Amino acid sequence: MSKVCAPVRDEKIRELNQKTDVIEIFKGIMEILQLMRLDLANFTITMMRPNIVASSIEYEKAKFAEFLKVNTNGLQFTEKWLLRHYDPTKITSNSSDINAVRQLTHCLLTEAYLDLLEWDFNPDAETLMLDQGRLLELRDKTSRLSIIGSIILLVNNTVGAPIHGVSSFKKNIKQHLNVLLDSVHSNKDLETVMPNIVLQVKTDLETTLQEIGSTLLSIEMESLLEGQILDLINPGHKIRHLINLRIRQFLQKIILSQSAAPQQVPPGLSSLQEELTAIVAQFLILISHNRSVFGEYYQEIITNALIKKETENNKDTSAIHTMDL
Repeated sequence: MSKVCAPVRDEKIRELNQKTDVIEIFKGIMEILQLMRLDLANFTITMMRPNIVASSIEYEKAKFAEFLKVNTNGLQFTEKWLLRHYDPTKITSNSSDINAVRQLTHCLLTEAYLDLLEWDFNPDAETLMLDQGRLLELRDKTSRLSIIGSIILLVNNTVGAPIHGVSSFKKNIKQHLNVLLDSVHSNKDLETVMPNIVLQVKTDLETTLQEIGSTLLSIEMESLLEGQILDLINPGHKIRHLINLRIRQFLQKIILSQSAAPQQVPPGLSSLQEELTAIVAQFLILISHNRSVFGEYYQEIITNALIKKETENNKDTSAIHTMDL
């Protein structure tokens, strides 16, 4: 068995070799055989994954093409979503320049993808229907992470030196706030749980200050901190907006990057590096697959938008010439 099982099972094999009871040995053999079956299944899936992904892309393409045959205006919401950041007055690309169209599509699509992680945005585009559930889950995770980051930054700025560098405080507050925010899916939900969040922050802060032997916060300082945290309910709050912007720019930089080199986590988000990295990994997988399936449609939408702009410009030019004559 030691020669055919995966290396990860070597420890189990060694434990089995040390047993002397026949029943325990037989039981151990059966357990290892079950694990080996699982390892074989995982190995097979890993080996077949590229083929499965490639097949799923072609399958989704074919099914969506069938959908468009039945629905002539089947990209209505996709077009609205993709062109949300399209400003004809700032675009200099020409529809006949394929490379320019591709680059413009890439940039606009990146912004459109990032919009999906905002609480006030729903993935209702036709090309996002299959991934809607996973996108909503990532949206909630990202928004909650932004709230946690904002609270940690507020606490650090308000309390100051006593808790700087105390990793246990950040770890505990992240765990506790994640639990409290688990049921939050909108800003309205956030408003409901915010009083509990304030209580939890005050409790964690008091516990940490006691552990490190520091002076507890005064009543005035507690009231100040409580008010600042409650103000985070406002989506336009400066610190909340700042954290949101840094997360968005971090994701944008990774998506637009042509290099596989790791990107540095933005200032103020180092305590959330693990969670942010997990979100980035999931998000990149989703949008990469989406782009592979629907990339042609996205490029066609951008091309049509450019053609429309060029046609309107030509009409304006013709009208000016006519007036001159």
